[in-house]
Amino acid sequence: MKKILINIRLLKTFVFTLVFIGLNCQALEDFDPHKKIMQLGENYVMQQLSNGNDEHISVTAMPIDERITIPECAAPYTVSAAPNALQQANITVKVACAEQDWFLYFIVKVSQTQPVVIATNALSPGAILSSDDVEMVQMDKSLLRSSTFANVNDIIGARSKRRLTSGQPITPNQLCFICKGDEITIVAQGPGIQVKASGVAQQDGNIGEQIQVINDRTKRTINAQVENINQVIVRL
Repeated sequence: MKKILINIRLLKTFVFTLVFIGLNCQALEDFDPHKKIMQLGENYVMQQLSNGNDEHISVTAMPIDERITIPECAAPYTVSAAPNALQQANITVKVACAEQDWFLYFIVKVSQTQPVVIATNALSPGAILSSDDVEMVQMDKSLLRSSTFANVNDIIGARSKRRLTSGQPITPNQLCFICKGDEITIVAQGPGIQVKASGVAQQDGNIGEQIQVINDRTKRTINAQVENINQVIVRL
């Protein structure tokens, strides 16, 4: 019985030693000057690029060579980057210690994403988009080559002008809310007056765009603004 008690004591001592070593290793890691400098760089870049819009920003400092000795700095570090560098995906950051007159350069990689509407299904030309056909995702801005939509409600009911590929961003030139040849309602409105007439679209158009339409009654071609799927407005 005594032997068992001794073994238990030894086991407790061994476990305590492992925990103590683990805590000390964690403490050393927390005070690793390389990681501290990298964290300073990431915080600085995030602060410079965050502007409160819908973009999502992630920053990652590239590892600093462990062979580089980083002295302690009693005074606050100075962190900076050239203004033009902040426009790049790989930002060169400078961390300096004025008190001991040393500085260090390293790279912080930046990834910026924005909300983008993509097709969830492959759609043929002429398909009318429903909520089942589209979704909003976050995409890396560097991969986007043209204007996109940021809200699925902005394109529900629109018609595809060409084949849409599943998983790909939908762009304005791929859609028309009113397409050439569509029968539409022309609304002429001004202060205290509104007149409606039927017509035919002579151009493709998305909401807010100006297109040419022909008034069925007068046969005149006029410019009108696309209001919704089958209506245009002429301001008097």
